[in-house]
Amino acid sequence: MAIRGPGEFMGTKQSGMPDLAMASLANIDLIKKARTEARLLLKEDPSLSRYPLLKERLNEFQKMTHFE
Repeated sequence: MAIRGPGEFMGTKQSGMPDLAMASLANIDLIKKARTEARLLLKEDPSLSRYPLLKERLNEFQKMTHFE
């Protein structure tokens, strides 16, 4: 992977340098802040009715990952 790169985290690209989103996973402080903000957002709007695009993207993500 060091030579050809990891490709995309989610998608069809199989080689190349990681995009900004993947590189951000190494930033622990950013992850903690994002988690805090996500929890606040869900506490205020559990159905995400004020954020339809976010709701749609989360649904897409769940379909792609379907953790067991």
